[in-house]
Order: sequence, then C-alpha cells, then structure tokens
Amino acid sequence: MLASCAHVARSASFAGDWVYSNSCRFGHFVNMEITQQGAKIAGTWADGSRVRGWNGELQGDVRDGRASLRLCTQDDAKPDYACPNFGQEAGYLQRSGQMLLWYRSSYMAEPYAALVPAGSEADRDHGEVDCPDEG
Repeated sequence: MLASCAHVARSASFAGDWVYSNSCRFGHFVNMEITQQGAKIAGTWADGSRVRGWNGELQGDVRDGRASLRLCTQDDAKPDYACPNFGQEAGYLQRSGQMLLWYRSSYMAEPYAALVPAGSEADRDHGEVDCPDEG
C-alpha cells in the first residue's frame, strides 16, 4: 500500500495550466488545463493556429510516469468525438523537468508539443528559436 501511495504522489505533477506558443508562419498554439485526482486526469484542451483550431475536454489515466490522453472536441464536424464522447487514446503526456510533453502516439520519438506552466518565465513565444530561415 505504501508503494502505491508513493507512486501516486510522484505522478501528481500533471495538474496545472500548460501552454505552448509558436508564432512562426501560421503559428501553433496549445493550451491544456489539467486537474488530477489520484491516477485520473481531466480538463480542457485547445490546439490550433491562426487559421484553424480545435478545443474540447480531456481525460486520462496516470501510470508508469505517463498520463494516457483521450480527447473529445467541440467541433461539430467530428460528431464521433463530440463531447462528451471521448475517442480512443490520443497519445500521452509525460513530464520532463518543468515541461509537459505531449506525444500524439506511443510510436513518436519526438513530442508533438512541449508545454510549460502558463505565466512562468518559460511561457514565451518560440517562433524566434523554432522558425527556420525562409531565405
């Protein structure tokens, strides 16, 4: 029982307001507001650009240092995943230092987005660093 409690205490770091911002070209902006109770996470998400975006609710289970991620959307064009119909697993979240990494598949070697706590010193636009020269 003690080991089980220690595991939950170690994994209690998914909660918070997490953001990613990159204004390069059309931009890429991600926000996740996550609450955690024990080994369960829930919250809201938004992912998009200056042209198009999606948002909805999220839920998942924490195990082995990762949080599985299932999403539903407010987008009427995707009725199979319209909230509250959570779709199949949409990747996972994993902490790395102060960042929250979003992997959209267990087969991805690189994260889809590296989110930081909203309002933190690391909460900045990554366009200057991540945008390759267009020359």
